[in-house]
Amino acid sequence: MIDTSTATAVLRGADIFAPGILAVETNVNVDDKVAIMVDLEKKCLRGYSEKFQGLKFHVGNGILKKPRRAIFSKPPSELSGDGVFMVEPLYRTCGIPLGFSHLVFLQNITSTLTTRLLNVEPNNIVLDMCASPGGKTVHIASMLRGTGFVIALDKNKYKIDRIKKNAQLCGVESQVRTYAQNATKLEGDLKPQDYKGLPGQGFAANVFDRIMLDPPCTGFGQRPTFSTTKDVQEVRSFRESQPAYQIRLMAQAVRLLKPDGTLVYSTCTLNPYENEAVVAWCLKNYTDMELLTPDTMLGGPGLAGFGLEADACSKVQRFDPVNNPETVGFFIAKLRKIA
Repeated sequence: MIDTSTATAVLRGADIFAPGILAVETNVNVDDKVAIMVDLEKKCLRGYSEKFQGLKFHVGNGILKKPRRAIFSKPPSELSGDGVFMVEPLYRTCGIPLGFSHLVFLQNITSTLTTRLLNVEPNNIVLDMCASPGGKTVHIASMLRGTGFVIALDKNKYKIDRIKKNAQLCGVESQVRTYAQNATKLEGDLKPQDYKGLPGQGFAANVFDRIMLDPPCTGFGQRPTFSTTKDVQEVRSFRESQPAYQIRLMAQAVRLLKPDGTLVYSTCTLNPYENEAVVAWCLKNYTDMELLTPDTMLGGPGLAGFGLEADACSKVQRFDPVNNPETVGFFIAKLRKIA
């Protein structure tokens, strides 16, 4: 038995590290072939030795590489190394070996597309408003070709450290400036070059050439995943609560964008209230913002009935895993501030 986060990694091509193992039957030995099950309800106690009767799902078969006593004699935080080598995963996904982690940065094609649509140019000053874990940030920094810089914001200090680490890993730390900052509270009078992320500081209007806004969202497009536990009532609440937060971020983005500057808005959810409705709100409230036809169109059209006219629906990109089986669920809109 393994936990849900470990199972998600398995479906993405990973082997199983020892800390992710919850239970092993007592009659199993090292080098035995084992069936890998995920505990869907998070009810399996660590170290359980019998056949688990709770709700579970089979994600593949593998070869056990550590004895049971070695796995459960220490807390997970003290364990390391492979626990199971996968030989028959449910999906034949290509994993990235650890030895290559300094050479490649794994990213969904939809996330890669958002940064390409920014059309970053040399010497641009770019804002990544909700930047963690930094995939889009480092991609933007690489496109600057050693000129200009990107400011990456996130409310969480731990996440900021993660962005810094990824920038260093990709060799673009000189182009990335990171700050622990709530992106809904950026009112001020500073130019990006003078910003230090100190309390009370903020940016003047019309100061960024490009802005990436990939806000926190309900994440209903993420896959594979085993961790969604939201009920219908909670999902309905997202029609008001989550879009309200994204609208506050959008308002800041519009204020900070230079005339003739580009703003890309994206989410990893299928919820139209966080997608089409937010873009429609922006176009209704800011007459100097226009929706652009993307340079590259890989997704399908937006959904009608959520504030966008037919022509506008043809300009946004909606990625539905039913129609785009190689992607997660995603939404992208490209906007420009009219000079």
